Amino acid sequence: MDTPLAKLIQDGHLKSVKYKGGCKRTKKSLFPSDVSIIVSEGEEDENEECASDSEDQVSSSSKEGSKYVTDEEGEEEETEQQTEASCDSSKKVFKVTCRALSGTLHKKRFASGTCGKSIRTETNWLTPVEFMKEASCPTDASWRKDIQWEGKPLSILTGVTMAKILRIHSLLCSCGLCKPDSIEQDNQKNDDECCICKREEEEEEGELVVCDHCPRSFHQKCHLPHIEDAILGDDSLWMCTFCVFKSNQGCYYFNELTMEAATSLQISQRMLQCQYLLLHLCNIDEEQTFTTNPNLYLADYSTVIKTPMWLGKVADKLQKKLYQTVGQFVSDIQLIFTNCASYNRDNAEFFAMGNRLKESFDEEFKKVFNIRE
Repeated sequence: MDTPLAKLIQDGHLKSVKYKGGCKRTKKSLFPSDVSIIVSEGEEDENEECASDSEDQVSSSSKEGSKYVTDEEGEEEETEQQTEASCDSSKKVFKVTCRALSGTLHKKRFASGTCGKSIRTETNWLTPVEFMKEASCPTDASWRKDIQWEGKPLSILTGVTMAKILRIHSLLCSCGLCKPDSIEQDNQKNDDECCICKREEEEEEGELVVCDHCPRSFHQKCHLPHIEDAILGDDSLWMCTFCVFKSNQGCYYFNELTMEAATSLQISQRMLQCQYLLLHLCNIDEEQTFTTNPNLYLADYSTVIKTPMWLGKVADKLQKKLYQTVGQFVSDIQLIFTNCASYNRDNAEFFAMGNRLKESFDEEFKKVFNIRE
């Protein structure tokens, strides 16, 4: 429309999106790929729509991206629609379902239906099309319609009414999501952040190491036991504590135990179970509320609580093998919940948060040690 392309870029109508691979494998070094992504708001990359539909979408996108639309009423309506969607545009993760299968769709990993493993299930990272296949959808199903977000088809997130929260990459896009090299393909199989501390890069905690048997990633010092530097250069596959425990879980159910019998066991014989239980707690503590020393961010904590305890301290004691029995380990975990209840008597939100974590630990402990009810 006689407008230089630079003008559209300057006015913010054309934007490039960056994707940075987040993981370093145990046996490879990964250099971040900070490649700009070419995004097309109208082009489809699955060829599942007919040519005329694609042309209509491109035409619509062109009008939408220009300030020089002659229909002023249409421009005002679009602005109102984008304002309504502004509260959602900042969201980075969306809970999605397809039939009985559920997962979380991560905005920064999304490229299209067939490119970019953007949906995280309990066991895998999948593209939208792979997610549908995992849910046993018919082969002619459409990921836009059959994958649901809050009871609505996923296409609503790629539409104008939601300000195109999910932007489909162009067929010509050559970013690491659309045309990944071998390292980028490997990285898409695992989380971009540590499943314990919820952060990507952390110098003090060591490199981000990926499990070769599940989607999880860990900093060397966040994992239990700590991941030695020698493992980073090892060519063999590495298995995290979650996977080691799961693969050996059948060996632990020979006899039912009472709570007293379980807590009196020598921890040296049950170290794997205790490491798993602690990592399980850290993983579900999404906000890291119980991970760090409360004295660091609560000025009056020491006046109320005389014996502070937190998950990070328990992890340190486990790593240094300072516990003699399972009971000593459990006692420190329960102290965290007792302290939480005492300090937060007048704070219903954190009181309930502590109770939920306690219930999760008690339930998992009974499963892990085969406790007789």
